[in-house]
Amino acid sequence: MTPYIITIGVVAGFLISATLFGIRSDRRRRRLFLGKMRRIYGKYPDKNYTHENFLHIPILFRHHVKEDSVDDITWNDLDMDGVFMRLNYCRSAAGEEMLYHCLRNPATMGAGIAADEELFEKKVAFYDKETEQRLQAQLLFDEMRQVSKFSVYDHMEVMDNSIDTNNTGHFIILGLLAAAIVGCFFNFKVYILAVVLLLIANVINYFREKSKNQAYFATFSYILRLLQGSKKISALLRKAGDGTLFAKEVEGMEQSIAAMAAFQRGSSLVMKASLGSSGNPLDLILDYLKMLTHADLIKFNQMYRHLQNHWEDVDRLIMSSGAAEVPLSVACYRASVRQSHCLPEFTEENILDMKEVFHPLLEKPVPNSLRCEKNILLTGSNASGKSTFLKTTAIGAIMAQSIRTVCGEGYRAPVYRIYSSMALSDNLQEGESYYIVEIKSLKRILEATKKAGPRVLCFVDEVLRGTNTVERIAASAQILKHFARQDMLCFAATHDGELTGMLGNSYDNYHFDGKISGDDVRFDYRLHNGSASTRNAIQLLKMLGYDSSIVTAAEQSAAQFLKSGVWKAI
Repeated sequence: MTPYIITIGVVAGFLISATLFGIRSDRRRRRLFLGKMRRIYGKYPDKNYTHENFLHIPILFRHHVKEDSVDDITWNDLDMDGVFMRLNYCRSAAGEEMLYHCLRNPATMGAGIAADEELFEKKVAFYDKETEQRLQAQLLFDEMRQVSKFSVYDHMEVMDNSIDTNNTGHFIILGLLAAAIVGCFFNFKVYILAVVLLLIANVINYFREKSKNQAYFATFSYILRLLQGSKKISALLRKAGDGTLFAKEVEGMEQSIAAMAAFQRGSSLVMKASLGSSGNPLDLILDYLKMLTHADLIKFNQMYRHLQNHWEDVDRLIMSSGAAEVPLSVACYRASVRQSHCLPEFTEENILDMKEVFHPLLEKPVPNSLRCEKNILLTGSNASGKSTFLKTTAIGAIMAQSIRTVCGEGYRAPVYRIYSSMALSDNLQEGESYYIVEIKSLKRILEATKKAGPRVLCFVDEVLRGTNTVERIAASAQILKHFARQDMLCFAATHDGELTGMLGNSYDNYHFDGKISGDDVRFDYRLHNGSASTRNAIQLLKMLGYDSSIVTAAEQSAAQFLKSGVWKAI
């Protein structure tokens, strides 16, 4: 046996062993992943969020903002990022982006991912009941996960003509190089020098052009994985139910895949590791050929131009594949709260009827019920539950209209446009005080009522807290009275008990209460009829260990004012 045969045998054996090891590792990874997904179904999401890995999630929504979208003020007031994280069981980046987009766009005008109620429920039921199909779908979606902190939409904004994608220069040099090589057969000494100079120029130009392209490789790689994964997902879901369950999503994916065929074709030239980093000798040889021929640069330019002309197809691919995963995430969430959620019922009546609803982020929530046709004014002592109830109601409406899932025993209401004015702060960049920010926030709600669409459902916490008592009460009463005259349902919380009497004709009064016992205050977090009759602000000072002289003096000062109606100088 010659040394050449031995060497070939050793190399062949190494390659076969490496291939078998890779196959074994991939099978093990899949087996472990499927086992994990099977175990955690019905549990809390297994995701850890950092600022960077959350950056891509809102980008799809930013490119599809609608007039009736949940605006930033409302979203931040309600801590909807936290709600999204609790609901997010998506494995793919497209699924996460589409779930966020869905929550930001509750179905207000017959559009939206859950607008077709019966079909949406069938999709959720499919993922819940068909365990093996759900697991296979999760595996495929996981292969389409985000590997970069940037969204593909970030690159959409900068993919203009800043990169020269004209391949004419590359072809001219290749033509000159071919001519010089042919010339070597006629005058070797002259033309071999031309060949060497052209090769050197080609290599230098290669690295200069290559460095400009690096920023787009992550985007290209993600789109290619999205195309490959969507092809597998569409094949899996094409058979779901009676074959029409995910017809819209499958059609969208397949149309995009067909439109992006030229982008995929030959893409390995661009996406393969460079300079032999893969460890494969054949790849090293290919790297040198690419340096000499610019084959990968030429293909990159073709892919870049194709992407410029087919962003709509990429957008449709992301939305279609994401829409196919959202019902899966909803199925996982419902399984985690299987005994404590309900499906909403939408009516034409202007009545909001909630039964034992609770906040989705509280570990030990206290549920509350309410049936209202009229605006609601909430009073109550500090920390008694007013703000939490406002958020619970608002979040319940958003979840009802987006993913058809409400935490509670019952939810019956019309479709709303949802606004809030709650957790505001000074706008230092614009030089605006808290009061200015407040009145602008309230004015935007009034402006919303003037636009066509479903009824406005709004939530206001501590109206005009940014100004003095007299003007706050006077202005708050008039603003809330004006709200009552509009086509809206308003929930407002206040510490100003005077408002309960001033607005008695247009608002129903409810309150939350706290029981003071010695140095302790206990809250039941239950909604009660009527206005609050107790206060606890000074008692809380005592509970937190303030000096007794401060607490005693405050109690005496408050008692004197309640008796005389005049504050005594101190």
